[in-house]
Amino acid sequence: MEKSKSNRKSIALLSVLAGIAYLYLISIDFINNWDAVANSFMQGYHESSKIMDEQMPDETFSMMLNAEDLDNYYCDSLYNLKNDHYLPAKIQLIDVRYHFADQTEYRQTIGYRTTILILVCLFIIGLIAIPYYFYRIIGAFYKDHIFNRDNVRRLKILGNILLVVYLLQIIFDLTLYYYKKLLIDIPNYSLSIYLSGAEWLFLGLITLLLANILKRSVEYKEEQDLTI
Repeated sequence: MEKSKSNRKSIALLSVLAGIAYLYLISIDFINNWDAVANSFMQGYHESSKIMDEQMPDETFSMMLNAEDLDNYYCDSLYNLKNDHYLPAKIQLIDVRYHFADQTEYRQTIGYRTTILILVCLFIIGLIAIPYYFYRIIGAFYKDHIFNRDNVRRLKILGNILLVVYLLQIIFDLTLYYYKKLLIDIPNYSLSIYLSGAEWLFLGLITLLLANILKRSVEYKEEQDLTI
C-alpha cells in the first residue's frame, strides 16, 4: 500500500514537471525573442488600422541569411565604440519591415498569408491536444490502469499528433521561406530556410515506440490471463 502511494506521488510530481517542461518548450522562442514578439503585436495593431483606412500595410519578417559568396563572407561592417573602428561583419539573423507598394502586390501574397494562418491555427490545436492526451495517459497510470488497450490507443494518437505538429512546423517554415523569397532579395546574401521542430519528430517517434512496447506488454498480459 505504501509503495503504491509512493508510486502515485512520483507520477504526480513527474506529471507536474512534464507540464512545466512542455510550457517551457512551446514558449522558449517567445522568451528568447520577446522584443520581436512584442513588436509583431504592435505592428499588427498599427497595420490593421492602415488597412481599415485603405492604406498599404507593412509587414515584419525575421530572416536568416547566408553569405552568397564565401570570398566576400564579411560583406558588412559594424562600428565598435570601444576602439572607434569598424568590424567586418556577416549578418545572420535580421528583422526587416517590408512595405507593400500597391494592392496588386499585396493581393499576390494572399495565398501565402492564408496558408500561414491556417497552419498556425492547426498548430495551436495540436499544441492543445498534446497535453490533453498526455494527461489522460498519466491519469490512467495514476489509477494503476496501465496495461490496457486504451493506453496503447492514446499513446498512438499522441505520437501521431506529435508527428503532425512536426509536419505542420516544416510546412510553415517552407511557406514562410517562399513568402519572404517572393518579396525580398538582398545583395551579397541568400535567404536561408529556417527549419525547426525536430523535437516534435523525436518525441513523436519515441511515443510511437512506447505505444508498440506497451501493446506487446498488453498482449503478453492477455496471453498470461488466458493461460491462468
